[in-house]
Amino acid sequence: MLILVIFVLILPFIYIKKPVRAKNLAAYDVIIVLGHLPNADGEMSTIMKSRILKAIELYHLNQRPMILCGGSHFDRPEEAKLMAKEALKNGVLREDILLDDKSMNTYANIKNAKRIMDEHSFKKAIIVSSSWHAYLSARFAFEFAIDNAIVNANRPEDFTFFQVILAYLYMYIHTYKNLFYRLSHPHQR
Repeated sequence: MLILVIFVLILPFIYIKKPVRAKNLAAYDVIIVLGHLPNADGEMSTIMKSRILKAIELYHLNQRPMILCGGSHFDRPEEAKLMAKEALKNGVLREDILLDDKSMNTYANIKNAKRIMDEHSFKKAIIVSSSWHAYLSARFAFEFAIDNAIVNANRPEDFTFFQVILAYLYMYIHTYKNLFYRLSHPHQR
C-alpha cells in the first residue's frame, strides 16, 4: 500500500518536464503568452494581467513577436484579444501580435502556438506563464517539439501565500487529469 501511495505522489513528476529558464533573450525569436480565464465581468484576471505584463517587459527588452493564446470561456471575452489590447496599450506594435483565440486549455494553447510558429518559421520560443503552471507548459512544449525556455510571470499582487499553494495543488491535480487523458488517448494529438 505504501508503495502505491508513493507511486501516486511521484507520478506527475515523472510525467512533467522540468522547464528550461531563459538565459539569453536574443536567442529566441517569439514570445508565447499562455492565457488565463478572464474575470466574470469580462476584465483580465490578475493572473492573465501578470502574464501579459511580463511578456510586454520581455518585448521591450528584446523586440520579438508575441503569440497570445486563449479562446473564450463561459461567454467571456477571448483571452488572446484581452491580452492584445493590453499589449497595444503598452507599446507593442500591432504587427508583432499574433493571436490564437481558439484554444480552450494549455494543451491547445501550445499546440496552436506551434502551428503559428511553423507558419512564421519561428524556431525558438520563450513561454510566459505562472510559476505553478511552468512544468505543465514545459511538458506540452516538449510534446510538440518546441525549443523553448520558460519565463515566470510575477505573482499577482492580490495573491496570498495560501492562494499560491492552492494554485500549485490545483496544477498537481490537473497534471494527473492530463496524464490520464494522454494515456487513454495515445494517438490523439
